[in-house]
Amino acid sequence: MEKLFCVVMVIILNNLRMEAVTINRTKLQPVSGEKIPLLNLTCPLDRKDIPLNKNWSKRPWTIPTSYPEFVDRALDFKVRYDDIWILGQQKTGTTWMQDMAWLITHNFDFKTSENSHVYERSVNLEYTGVYQPFAGTEAEKKGVSSFAATENMTSPRIIKSHLSPNMLPKELWTKKPKVIYLTRNVKDSAVSLYHMYKGLKYFDGTKEQFLDALMTDSLAYCPYWPHILEFWEMRNESNIFFISYERIKRDLRGSFKEISEFLENPCSDDILDKAVDHLSFQSMKNSKAGQTLQKIMEDIHGTSGEFKFIRRGEIGSHKDELPEGYSEKMDNWSERSLVGSGVAMDDILSFSYK
Repeated sequence: MEKLFCVVMVIILNNLRMEAVTINRTKLQPVSGEKIPLLNLTCPLDRKDIPLNKNWSKRPWTIPTSYPEFVDRALDFKVRYDDIWILGQQKTGTTWMQDMAWLITHNFDFKTSENSHVYERSVNLEYTGVYQPFAGTEAEKKGVSSFAATENMTSPRIIKSHLSPNMLPKELWTKKPKVIYLTRNVKDSAVSLYHMYKGLKYFDGTKEQFLDALMTDSLAYCPYWPHILEFWEMRNESNIFFISYERIKRDLRGSFKEISEFLENPCSDDILDKAVDHLSFQSMKNSKAGQTLQKIMEDIHGTSGEFKFIRRGEIGSHKDELPEGYSEKMDNWSERSLVGSGVAMDDILSFSYK
């Protein structure tokens, strides 16, 4: 009887495994300047565990061709109840938030934060599957694995991800650890992302080509707006804290206080004063940690001296960087993307729980 039970369990587990890896994929034609081959994926899983009623099996997702072999690694990743997950699209302030969350959950240890770059203390879960030159199992064979690094972190873990809700670990939705979701004015985010892609040699086309690729879901982690709207609709879940880059930038002190309360470690006025100074854009850019992170990016990706991972950080920086006509073009794209959502971009960026 025991042997029969074991056989049945193996069959069940194998079936579950097959379900997880059954993804539909369509190779995308590369846009001009795009250096990373991309796929459009759908994952036909019934995701009733996600607290948003949606046909997730039809949810498209653009990702590098290196990622499908890691889908299971993400979906089956073991979540801990005391994890803190930092989520959002790229270049929305997630690295900034990693440091904030780490400080709050590690007794406001400003000295360690100052002297070690954030990726020593917090990991991007899917990095190995997405970002060149690490993407693929060959990197894992050489001991480079963001998944293993995340698994081995000491609790409480601060984990970053840009994955869509249905590609995130299943246990994130059942164990319900704390989630902080970041968003940002899409035009500022897009300009910042363009400079990152150029600096890391992911893209060598024009700014116009890059922005067109973003708006036609031809860049990694697209489509852009559904990612934001999905978490916007889930913002009132008890374990989710939704905030914009703009709100933090305009009121760093108040935002840090709110986030510390959400993470159940409220801080004193003295700590708040230190946090505002420590987390200011210039302090982070000029700190030993910031300089070390910059050097790592240059060494790994062979970037030029012109590339700055922490660049301008200004609200409205797109105004002097977007090509002619693209501010209106992106506004129109955003408006079309938001039709039927009952919300405008300004509502999302100014949202507060208070």
